[in-house]
Amino acid sequence: MSYKLKVVIGSFAALIAFGWLSPAQAATFSLTPVSSEIGVGENMTIDLRIDSEGISFNAAQIVIRFPKDTLEVIALDKEGSAFNFWLEEPRFSNTEGVITLTGGTPYGVSGGAVEILRIAFRAKGTGSGTLSLTEAAIAAADGSGTNILSSRPDGSIGGLRCQASELDPPIVD
Repeated sequence: MSYKLKVVIGSFAALIAFGWLSPAQAATFSLTPVSSEIGVGENMTIDLRIDSEGISFNAAQIVIRFPKDTLEVIALDKEGSAFNFWLEEPRFSNTEGVITLTGGTPYGVSGGAVEILRIAFRAKGTGSGTLSLTEAAIAAADGSGTNILSSRPDGSIGGLRCQASELDPPIVD
């Protein structure tokens, strides 16, 4: 084997060993719809999804914070979720304004809009608020549970803004 070929093969092996040629680690959480305007007493449903950007994943955890003076959770629906087992069942506290979950599946899934959870909110006060995704991780189905979340969502992502306002009173003739 020639010296040049050995150098090329050695360099390629080093790049693989150090992970420089591995696929990009870029999965993200999203909330849809991105924004909504509802009146006090009205309900809206938000979908929590994962975009794995082609990387197979099999677990995730997240804490979602919501404005407790403006919104209240009325239901969490995991029907249709890509996850079929829950290390921590989806739960919420309207007192604290928080939703938590840790779930997974024994099989790897991937896609641009993988459904994880549907959240039903009711507007209970006027004002606007943002859902914040924190304490999040998405585990690759790589046998090691590599966290493939592309950025730690310490602030607001998804950008959901709920503008709750008083409903106009009905017109009486």
